[in-house]
Amino acid sequence: EQATRVGMPYVNHRWLGGMLTNFNTVHKRLSRLKELEEID
Repeated sequence: EQATRVGMPYVNHRWLGGMLTNFNTVHKRLSRLKELEEID
């Protein structure tokens, strides 16, 4: 509310820990999940 009042950007959702630093690992796991879903 205050950020909107003064015209500044704000974040209203929390990032999951490690999503940026472990991006390669997360990407590989998501790819694997998609593969498994296609098999099923």
